[in-house]
Amino acid sequence: MKGMRKFLNKDLMVLQTPTIKMTIFGLAIPLFFESIGALIIAMIQTMLSSNFMGGFFVSPMNIAISASAPITSLSQLVTMGLSVVLSINLGRDKDKDSAKIISSAMYANVLFSIFLNSIVAVLAEPLISFMGYNGPEYAEQFPYAVDYLQKQSIVMIVLRITTGFIVILRCYGYTKVGMYATIISSSILAIMTAFMLYVISPAKENVVNGFIICRLLVRIGELIIIYFIIKKKKIPISFKVSKRWFKEIFRIGLPSSVANIAYTISSVLTTKICVSLGPDPYLARIYINQIVNFVYTFGLCVAQAGAIMTGRLCGMGDLNKADKMQRQNLKLVVFANFVLSTLCIPIGNLIIKYVYGASASVVMHALPIFFIDVIVEIGRGMNHVGQQGLNATKDVKFTTAISILVGFTCSVGFAYLFGIVLNMGLSGIWVAFAMDEIIRAIIYYFRWCKGRWKKRFKKEEEKFILSQQQVATPAV
Repeated sequence: MKGMRKFLNKDLMVLQTPTIKMTIFGLAIPLFFESIGALIIAMIQTMLSSNFMGGFFVSPMNIAISASAPITSLSQLVTMGLSVVLSINLGRDKDKDSAKIISSAMYANVLFSIFLNSIVAVLAEPLISFMGYNGPEYAEQFPYAVDYLQKQSIVMIVLRITTGFIVILRCYGYTKVGMYATIISSSILAIMTAFMLYVISPAKENVVNGFIICRLLVRIGELIIIYFIIKKKKIPISFKVSKRWFKEIFRIGLPSSVANIAYTISSVLTTKICVSLGPDPYLARIYINQIVNFVYTFGLCVAQAGAIMTGRLCGMGDLNKADKMQRQNLKLVVFANFVLSTLCIPIGNLIIKYVYGASASVVMHALPIFFIDVIVEIGRGMNHVGQQGLNATKDVKFTTAISILVGFTCSVGFAYLFGIVLNMGLSGIWVAFAMDEIIRAIIYYFRWCKGRWKKRFKKEEEKFILSQQQVATPAV
């Protein structure tokens, strides 16, 4: 117990104000169960699909999701900006401004989501082709991937609106709402999917429609429930759009979103490299990704909770506590990722073989990856804490530049070099992932330790105070 007390300072895990008390675990644990619930259901759905028609739909559904990933990341622009701006504003205790921030963000979120997902629907076939999925070995599955991507765009619009409401609740400290909503909706979705596949048992040409109908019904129900919870919690919402807050949300959200887009584009390109290795390596990557998602989810949730509290602390002017809290979170996340990724070494391939029912060839491709992934997850944990923390202080341009530069150099360039040129296959691609995560982790760590984010935030606050004074002072 003494060792644990030295490792974790309880005072750095609590934020107390006259109106609310927040803790790292109080925010992170509901986020964790929300994410884990969704991951478990996703795994169940993959397992159901793997055992339906010989796993015919596993590959086209996943390639569709990968192909649309950059657009999906861009659609998160508004919610990313909303999270930072609203958290800092709540730290300033400005309820009237919070209402304007929320309404401006929700209008932008709806319009932006419709626009982007319409583009995905129109460009579905070129996007799938770009992934290298139009080769002869994927000829039979290609039209189903295109069909799924086009129709999934409708579901994604509803999901983005729901996510916006969940982000608002998180900023106010209501993280359990998202947890319950996700777990319940994901469970219903799994039941509906099983019923659709194994009870109705549709013809092959109707399976995609079945998947989309199940998802759309569940997401609409989730959106309605979340909206009524927002009203019940009496979170202030003004139906007027503020140009000033609209611009501020985009100013913060755009660089953060660009960083995510760069990351997802690099993931798309590495997926394309995996597709070029053949169906078995690509399937191995799908299964491995679903498993390692469980490894880093806890660390990511701690980082997200830390970002919410960092924004609040910065808004309150307590930059020193924000600094110490982030350093402690870093130790916690790295330790958790190391332990969990190590546990995956003996059980990862057993899951692929017996849960997904994969062939011996797929298992063989996956076998060495879990050893390399230990290094990947250590770096990833440091990245999650570093990037989320810097973004919460509005130091978003730096994280964007690093994500683009290092991500494309390592995750794409070295993945191609090791995986294709040097013929290292999937293992070579994972070595490139490790390089990417570790290099970015080191850069973010030194950026935070040097404390330049403090100077940048103080300048931002001075500009904010000046703008407030200009607004409050009537023109003569």
